[in-house]
Amino acid sequence: KADFAAQKRANTTQPVQDVGDEAFFIPANGQLNILYDKSWILITYGKGDQPSAYTLEDALKVAEKVVKGQKS
Repeated sequence: KADFAAQKRANTTQPVQDVGDEAFFIPANGQLNILYDKSWILITYGKGDQPSAYTLEDALKVAEKVVKGQKS
């Protein structure tokens, strides 16, 4: 949890609600960070080779499947 918080402080982030226990998105690299129970889940998903063009909406679609799978 301390590393998760440090990553959040070290970057320009966008808070994300209703995903895991806590979550934030880093627009510069298109990365969604999710703290879920004792797991830190990183999702970077998008088309092309420019991570800064990856969207939170695309990452959330993947996150929904990943976090749902964690509950099983």
